[in-house]
Amino acid sequence: MQSALKRVASGIGISDNCIPIGEHRQPISFHCVPDEFGVAEARNFVAYVFDDEPAGRSPKTLGRLAIIACFRSVTDGQIRRHFGSVEASEVYPGSWGFYAAVPISGRQALLPKLCTD
Repeated sequence: MQSALKRVASGIGISDNCIPIGEHRQPISFHCVPDEFGVAEARNFVAYVFDDEPAGRSPKTLGRLAIIACFRSVTDGQIRRHFGSVEASEVYPGSWGFYAAVPISGRQALLPKLCTD
């Protein structure tokens, strides 16, 4: 799945781990969960997604956008627990998956679901 993400990235304008959004260049990172998000061994692949966020980022500003491809399903509750702040997490569903953020810490992620290749 990781190589499929990289192939698609070049086709949609992602370069140097940044995606252009108007005048802004949003830093991103690619990750994948090779089984259902509820499977602990699979979830370990994204256990440390936010650990290397830059320390110099201003408080309450959004950081790098982690794109986490989920092989099967993921739930709102699983995302909130993964973010480490059940109450402060904001999770927005779409037909394609979820966008989640914790504005106070700056963590944010896109979680497309049902990725197969």
